Amino acid sequence: MAKERSDFSGPIGDRVPWEEFSTEFLSKIMALWQEQWEAFTKGLVKVGSQMEGVGRQKAEELLAKVNEEVKPPVFSKKPGASGKSRSDTLKMMRQWQEKWELFTNKIIGIGSQMEGIGLLNAADLLARTMEEVNPPIFARIAEVSKLNANTVEGRVKAGGLCMDNMADHYPGNYEVKSDSEVILRYDRCAVMDKKLMVDDINMLRYVCQYVEPRYAMTMLNYPGQRKIKVDLLKIPESFERTPGEPVCIWRFAFED
Repeated sequence: MAKERSDFSGPIGDRVPWEEFSTEFLSKIMALWQEQWEAFTKGLVKVGSQMEGVGRQKAEELLAKVNEEVKPPVFSKKPGASGKSRSDTLKMMRQWQEKWELFTNKIIGIGSQMEGIGLLNAADLLARTMEEVNPPIFARIAEVSKLNANTVEGRVKAGGLCMDNMADHYPGNYEVKSDSEVILRYDRCAVMDKKLMVDDINMLRYVCQYVEPRYAMTMLNYPGQRKIKVDLLKIPESFERTPGEPVCIWRFAFED
């Protein structure tokens, strides 16, 4: 039997094999996920209260509506100090991932239908909240995972330990150009195939072009360190895929 992994060092890859990690490592990641979730729910109202066109009342209403449809997990009073078995820990991680993906999608989905918020404000509210909450969390994820935060590859790999990285999502193909640049290509897209969030290609293109790069940068740009810029070199033209062509191409690179 292979030794359980206690960090995430090694070559970059899109798939996160949780089953290979030790219970101790998984508990550390879940403790950081808990901090992220709690900070996000508080931050959503704070950020919304400062946004013209949203305000505290609408932000609280949106959060309440989302919580009605997606019940948040029951959090531990002592994050990371779980006495659960490895199988129970893995099961809980999957549940949290499913909830988090649905939760963040509902922010845009429900917000886009609310009078006084709409699609643009809902997407901006999600991105702004992530920009406030994520950077210090993911800097600690990189540290716990023993990844080199001085390279784009290290930070992109740390970003792969996010709650959004679901087992049924398709793996991407990475090309490490240098310590300062990584190209990522996806040949299939779960959102396109399953219409997980939208069934309007224009809305999907908006999310791909403006929301996703901002969200990705919140997981890649750590406080006080070199900034990474995310560019989408190709985004979907329609829900119909062209055989032999990637659905999207990402570029991650240091700004300087």
